[in-house]
Amino acid sequence: TEGRAIRRLLYDMHGYKALHSLMLSGKARPFRRRLEEVLAERLASWMRSPRNSKKTADVLPSGMCWGPRSNAAGVAWGNWCETEPYRLPRPMLRSSIRAWKLVLRRQLVLVLRPPYLFPYRMSMGAILILAKSTCIFLKAGLRATRKQLSIKNQGSSQ
Repeated sequence: TEGRAIRRLLYDMHGYKALHSLMLSGKARPFRRRLEEVLAERLASWMRSPRNSKKTADVLPSGMCWGPRSNAAGVAWGNWCETEPYRLPRPMLRSSIRAWKLVLRRQLVLVLRPPYLFPYRMSMGAILILAKSTCIFLKAGLRATRKQLSIKNQGSSQ
């Protein structure tokens, strides 16, 4: 299944190296630009949507409302319940927790080895990654704000 494939991928890859190359490598620049564009679009649509003080995260574009499961899915997952729509069956939950513990333990081993690199990764490496991700979010925010201002200017000039 997809979950198994994702867990296998995360088990085999080195999480820190992947994050480091994604955030700081020149080869990943097109991906980071696209990430900025997607974040800016989402933020701009969130800024445009009407919000009142009672709603919080439900106004984000990704907040979807799901309905009852199909009969085929109901066999493995049980009947759909509006109060608890994402619950896993008990045996599936246990095996999933066990699998994710293996993945997390493996990632911890990869980050901690060799021991002399761990202080660098936690100090300079984390600072560089945090700075780059902050830049991405700031650029996305500026782009969304500019887009909102241009929409408002076009609306007021008409």
